[in-house]
Amino acid sequence: MTLTEARVNTYLMPVVIAHIGVPSFAESGDYYYRIHTPCAALAGLDGVYTIEMVGAHREMANVMRHADVVVLNHFFNADFLPMIRKRKTERKLTVFEIADDFQHVPNYSPLYDTYQIPDTRQLIKRTAWYCDGLQFTSEGLEYQYGYLNPYHRTFPNQISIIPPERKPCGDKIRIGWGGSISHLEDVMAIAKYIIPFINNTPNVHFCFMGTEEIYQLFYNIPEGKKTNYGIGSIYDYHNFLKNIDIGIAPLSDTPFNRSRSDLKFCEYAVNGIVPVVSDISTYNTVEHGTTGYLFRDGKEMTAILADLAGNRDKIHTIGRQAREYIINNRLQSQHAAARLSFYAEGLERIAWSESDVPHKYWKRLTNIAGAKQNKRHLKLKNTDFETLLFGGSIYSAHAERQADAVRTLKMAADLCRADYRPYLYMIGLATDKIAVINEALKRNPESILSMVLLGDVLSAQGKKIEVLGCYQKAAEIFPEYDVPFQKVATLLETMGDLNSAREFQQVVAKMQIL
Repeated sequence: MTLTEARVNTYLMPVVIAHIGVPSFAESGDYYYRIHTPCAALAGLDGVYTIEMVGAHREMANVMRHADVVVLNHFFNADFLPMIRKRKTERKLTVFEIADDFQHVPNYSPLYDTYQIPDTRQLIKRTAWYCDGLQFTSEGLEYQYGYLNPYHRTFPNQISIIPPERKPCGDKIRIGWGGSISHLEDVMAIAKYIIPFINNTPNVHFCFMGTEEIYQLFYNIPEGKKTNYGIGSIYDYHNFLKNIDIGIAPLSDTPFNRSRSDLKFCEYAVNGIVPVVSDISTYNTVEHGTTGYLFRDGKEMTAILADLAGNRDKIHTIGRQAREYIINNRLQSQHAAARLSFYAEGLERIAWSESDVPHKYWKRLTNIAGAKQNKRHLKLKNTDFETLLFGGSIYSAHAERQADAVRTLKMAADLCRADYRPYLYMIGLATDKIAVINEALKRNPESILSMVLLGDVLSAQGKKIEVLGCYQKAAEIFPEYDVPFQKVATLLETMGDLNSAREFQQVVAKMQIL
């Protein structure tokens, strides 16, 4: 038993820790490493019960209401702010996690447009500031955003499963890369070096897993010299890793990349794959020539690959040493106590009030649809409601799928009549928008988003006095949120009340978090 477990065991009641992630259809790599495996590891410690889920889950509000500790994994929404305030009054710990450098997202990322919106950036910062604690996935992120909350900690990604030792290389040495579209420019920078190396080296084969857009960078490698594994889940990616001997991880030296974790190195290493990675701060855990190789440009990378291609014993030795490093230092179970210590200290900081209600609620959750229990670890999987809710929100962003969005969201509303979110997502699609907003507010009177949208709809109808009332009500729900005040200032300016508008602008300016 660790010292932290001993501390937890002095509590009269078990501690219930919930991780809530961004809604999705499938389990992404981010979900797996930042939610699933930490929850499983924490549940292996004495006195700890865990819940993992995505934010679209029908139990999300109840989990926010009951769990002793809630970790919002880079998941933010203005309507969470009143929930966090309620948790504060009840002395429950809420921690926000920043997993990406949202101010330096590359312009080809699917999230680029979202993070360019000033209100989005402010909301992330406000949530991080308002929560009781803040955690990061890398030291680079802590350096960039640690100022947002004095109580913060970094928890790098770790490995949870040790695969069997790999067999020696076969006839062909397989060099591979896999990843998301966020690596487009990184791969683009080395593709022109990889292509001639693969084509001119008889005993090597290139393995790829990712989007077609990146795969097309390697068009000039003949079909017999490359294999495309396509896109897939995190589990598909783990299977892909069984097929390569050397893994490359190019990263351009940008602010966004310097804030990434060294996860790709860890994934290669635990599989006995030789990591060949960019020489930037992200990979300062790699010991050159011992647990992997560092390169500064494409020429250095191909020189390393050529050396390895001519020395199978070196591939085996470096791969084994990299694997041993992970087994000895980077397993999730080895770092669970540090996470628990952060949460336990946080509970003490807020004078946590122990109760048996969270544990009773946890036990009730084990019997709901989609619940998958493994001892004290509970995974709340998506059911039809969550799939429909998330699907409807995705459809609503595409003009040609508006009818599908409405149909899907209505089906979600029928499955969970108490949840306001199907109506919230239908507002932009509805003919009678006010009726839909009222349905949302009936179910959640503290929905800042619904109240602001009601003001926007009334504004389009020219009902300025009623609009002002809506924005003021939204501001009253959570006075520390700046958007309603900005809306009021803009409205007053259009009404010609410049002095009052200026006063509200000054309020907004004081609320900004730099």
